[in-house]
Amino acid sequence: MPPNSRRRSVPDPFPRRWPKITLIAACLAVAAAGWWFYGDDVERLGDETIPPDVRAGEAPAQLEQAAKPAELKQAEWLSTAYREELEKERRRNTELAQDHQLLAQERERSKGLEQQLIARQNDQQLLAQERERSKGLEEQLAARQNDQQVLAQERERIKGLEQQLAARQNDQQVLAQERERNRGPQQQQLAALQPSQELPAQPEATIKPQPTVRRTGPRPLPKVTQPMPPFTLQASDLTHNPARYWQVTVTLVSNTPRALDAQVRCSFLNAERSVAEASFGPTTVAPGEQISADLIGPPISAYVVSTTCRLVGQ
Repeated sequence: MPPNSRRRSVPDPFPRRWPKITLIAACLAVAAAGWWFYGDDVERLGDETIPPDVRAGEAPAQLEQAAKPAELKQAEWLSTAYREELEKERRRNTELAQDHQLLAQERERSKGLEQQLIARQNDQQLLAQERERSKGLEEQLAARQNDQQVLAQERERIKGLEQQLAARQNDQQVLAQERERNRGPQQQQLAALQPSQELPAQPEATIKPQPTVRRTGPRPLPKVTQPMPPFTLQASDLTHNPARYWQVTVTLVSNTPRALDAQVRCSFLNAERSVAEASFGPTTVAPGEQISADLIGPPISAYVVSTTCRLVGQ
């Protein structure tokens, strides 16, 4: 219930007092007039009714009551009514003062309740603002956690790329060293062997050797962000073996998470013309596996300058 609904409406007491005050004043005027006109008669009547043997002031109450005239009784009645009316008026004034005091207390209480209501409204606004702030902080924290996860993934990817780059740089360095190492024998062979020059005959007892294969087995694949071919093929170390046959070393690396069949074919060239060919496979390559094989070419009696290797069926 609202505080205003409990307040008592206190009307102004002065409009309802004027009729009573006027009536009391009229009664007093009538009493005074009666006393003034009949005062002497009352004294004479008292002297006649009181016996001689009764002293003044010692008359019984019955005699005193009988000695009073009707006008005096009316004046006393009016006086009594006036006193009662004054007593009632005092009571009303007391009640009115109490009502004023209660009204002041109720106003103070209502004022306090209004202040409490305003304070609660301010608290609710502060609570709503605090909730919004907490929600924003939670969203920022979630975004930061996501950023940290993305950063960790990016670091892992960069680390994998760095490892791949280091491996490729090592492979390139090894390939360059191998080329430098093979350049000397090739130049000597080119200087010693001419197309018009007769080559020593191949010994009849010499048997062409078989390719030597080295396998690493399945290995975990590196993390990459760009698509890669299923296999990586490299050819190096063009030389001749003790059996006097040309040979080249090929390296095949699997870049796919499933096992695939692969076949490698190398051509031994002389002035961009194929002198002979050698092949390896088909063979099954496990995920991430690296296979190295020495492919045997023609005998050294053939004039070979370089080799070209490729995957067959890819």
